[in-house]
Amino acid sequence: TSTVVGQGSPRVNFKSGTLTGSATLKNPLELDLALQGISGTGGLTKTGLGTLYLSDQPNRAAAFAVLNGTVVPTTVESINVEYAGSGYTVAPFVTLEGGGGTGASATATIDSKGRVISIAVTAAGSGYTSLPRVVISAPPTVATVNSYTGTTTVEQGKLNLSGSYASSLTVKSGAALQLNWLAAAEARCSIDQISSGSGYSANADTAYVKGLYLTKSVGGYTPGATLTLTIDAPRKTDGTTLVPGGVAATATATVNSDGVISALNIVTGGRGYAIPPKVTIPAPTVATVVAQTRGSITFESGAKLALNIASPTSASYTLVTADGGITGDPTLEPAISGYTLNKSSDGKSLILQSASATDAYATYLSDNGLQAGTAFDAMINGVTVGLKYAFASANGMPQNSGVTAVPLMNGNQLTYTFDVKDDSALTVTYQTSTDLVTWTTAQAVSVGTGSSPTGFLKKQVQVTGSDKLFVRINVTHP
Repeated sequence: TSTVVGQGSPRVNFKSGTLTGSATLKNPLELDLALQGISGTGGLTKTGLGTLYLSDQPNRAAAFAVLNGTVVPTTVESINVEYAGSGYTVAPFVTLEGGGGTGASATATIDSKGRVISIAVTAAGSGYTSLPRVVISAPPTVATVNSYTGTTTVEQGKLNLSGSYASSLTVKSGAALQLNWLAAAEARCSIDQISSGSGYSANADTAYVKGLYLTKSVGGYTPGATLTLTIDAPRKTDGTTLVPGGVAATATATVNSDGVISALNIVTGGRGYAIPPKVTIPAPTVATVVAQTRGSITFESGAKLALNIASPTSASYTLVTADGGITGDPTLEPAISGYTLNKSSDGKSLILQSASATDAYATYLSDNGLQAGTAFDAMINGVTVGLKYAFASANGMPQNSGVTAVPLMNGNQLTYTFDVKDDSALTVTYQTSTDLVTWTTAQAVSVGTGSSPTGFLKKQVQVTGSDKLFVRINVTHP
């Protein structure tokens, strides 16, 4: 029932296994279960209100060094394997970095299942004043796919899918299939304070991040990219109070040609860590199908589909595909205004689709070479995409019959007339201010007079003021 501060529910990872019959996995609400590399002809039934993850899991090993004695400088005495990883076909290359010393070296040994089972120190080195960081090279693959072929039944709680499968899936009433669209990969780390050898006592004042590994691997990252990770600043054991003088660690992730993170790299270990900090990886940006199976998917009456998409910006998202077809109509949880769940014409894909009112924006993105799903308020080349769409000008500023809109004054009455894209999904409001600090409540703009270019509507704002007056136009899109 214990949790890691700031990192959600504890998780039990099954790194490999073979299903020959029917297994039942029951996990309570406070516990996450994750299956990786499960094969065989059997299936499983998921019960309990917690979440079961079937996903492509990471397998890079992690380890830490132990120094010899209490008097510094000293030498490297041993290396303990903290996370065995998987998928290694040959023993990985091991290096020791930092710690103030030089000359230490080590070699790894793997078992028949491709896991790092031990690391032997081949040279103790000299001059170490703190624990060096043990860096183990990545395996040739970053994930072991679940390939079992029996049926997966979700009776309670949630089943989180990402990646490719062979199993057919049935979701019972009240249970949910969870799909995370463009959700980030996840990682955890360890610190040197939890490692200590005979006579050596780690110090939270100098403890740093020494191990970093994925706990969830996803696709959709730009191939070949280098990502900057965020590692929380050092906090005391209460999980909230910052450590005085603490320095946050920094790290990067390397993306391979398949758009999957292939390595996590600690750039600086920081100092002052008393507990392992939270690690945040940026979300992927390349639209991909969240999950796909060679089997079928059946949603019984009352079944749910849980999504993480709070504010869709694309007209359509293909969420999951099943070669054996999709049966039933799940309830979207939570509901997303203006969007519905539909099946593809061949019945093999489940698609989140909007009303036709938002199709115009999606077409605009496609016609302008912009990625589907680009946010309405995204900045591209210094211009807000949504405003450029709404006003059809190079800089995204309001236009009036193709030229820059200009306010007109008549006594103390100001009139501002402009054209906006004829898209019923757009909402246009205005606010006024006398000091550019305090603004009035937003009000809907009025219909303007005069003709507009094809595909646009004439809008108008008319306000009265006895002193200086400013007008702000707001354009939003669901």
